[in-house]
Amino acid sequence: MKKKNSISYIPILEDIPTQIIIKEMVDFKDLTERKGIEEVFVYTIRGKNRLETKTFFIISDGSNFYKINSQNYNSIEDNIDGLEKGFDSGIRYYEATELEIDNFQDYLDFSTNSSDIKREEFDDFKEKGYLNSEKVDVLKKLTLKKLHRPGYFYKLGNEKNCANIDKLIDLLKSGFENTEDALIAEKMGFSNSEDFKNFQNSDFEEPNQYKNAKQLGINNRLEFEQFEKYKQLMADHEIGFMDQALLIDLIQKKENGTTLGLDKLYDEFVRETSSLKKNKWFSNSLSSKEKLESFIVNISKEKRIVTIDRENGTLTVHKIVKDRIYLDGSNIANYNKDKTGFAELSNIKLIIEKLKILGFSDIQVICDASLRHQINRSEKEELKKLYKDKTLSQSPADTDADDYLIRFAKNNSSLIVTNDKFRDKKEKNKWYDENLDNYLITYMIGKDSEVEFDEKLIDFLKKN
Repeated sequence: MKKKNSISYIPILEDIPTQIIIKEMVDFKDLTERKGIEEVFVYTIRGKNRLETKTFFIISDGSNFYKINSQNYNSIEDNIDGLEKGFDSGIRYYEATELEIDNFQDYLDFSTNSSDIKREEFDDFKEKGYLNSEKVDVLKKLTLKKLHRPGYFYKLGNEKNCANIDKLIDLLKSGFENTEDALIAEKMGFSNSEDFKNFQNSDFEEPNQYKNAKQLGINNRLEFEQFEKYKQLMADHEIGFMDQALLIDLIQKKENGTTLGLDKLYDEFVRETSSLKKNKWFSNSLSSKEKLESFIVNISKEKRIVTIDRENGTLTVHKIVKDRIYLDGSNIANYNKDKTGFAELSNIKLIIEKLKILGFSDIQVICDASLRHQINRSEKEELKKLYKDKTLSQSPADTDADDYLIRFAKNNSSLIVTNDKFRDKKEKNKWYDENLDNYLITYMIGKDSEVEFDEKLIDFLKKN
């Protein structure tokens, strides 16, 4: 602190009896400057300790003595500087000066916490917010350390690598041991240690799996994967209940062409659902054999995964494959025959090309033996070539071409591209009547040779 060089401070042993009392140091300083006083007498009354000791400044202008309580400051300048900085005594002012603290509030805060923190820690202590009494009270409640001072929590925060008091509060609320664990958990989307620890101790590989499973009341990955599987089946087959998805899953697990009784399937279904019914996420609709049979009848018509024989109480698994597809060659070649007068092989080529674009790799074209008589003479050599390279195949002469085509498609669980409704076949064969439409895909060939298939094919490709 600066002292004015023109003033000398002279200690005296006895008080000077005649004096005028000045109350404000600013007024006392102004008086010394106006009267050009260069000597200030310092009179001290010793007390039991430093705080009880009193010091007075005394000056004289030749006529009068003027006196002021110096508040234990060593100089007028120090007193004024101390007052501006909020100090109530020179003792505290000079202690703060030694600590390189330049205001009374910081000095008071440090003094209050000096038993817990060192001077070199104080600026960090202050910057991190540990002087906020309301937040310290929060920490006391969280830690049940009601008698601990802010310095204790400052050290606790440093031990846990917390950037400030707010981070320590957040950490203690979350239950994490340190900031590193909290940051790892936060990146994974966990806000508290309990969930994070439970995830670490679980068999889930992904945090989102664990969190989604927890919301559903699912405690292990196997059960959650089962839920996800049935959920996807519900979306794929546009159904509304988990037990319906389970039934479809049971059917899809059977080998293609497997025939089984409805009673046996129902018994298997009951066994599979018995352990799942307790789960909140597992919804039920097939509460009886009659409801199960009714559902299977519907999916046999709409989903093309089974065919059903209600008279014999059996169903046959027919999971239609994606790669292979059959074409009714004669029907396709004769598309628009009324306009040209001849069947056209180009129609077949257009359909084949479009199906390849859609992803079919095994395209079987079966034609009636009479096709050679229906095409223009100019295409007869082309037809022979197509038969020779097995792009087309011909049904045996003594075999009904439609039956031949349908049998191949059924046995190989494949779709048939045709505009033929096969009404005569349905009238004579119950299986055809109940199931054949599931296999049939209609088509259109536009004027610009653009090929369009009905929505059943598009829907099938989306779900397979």
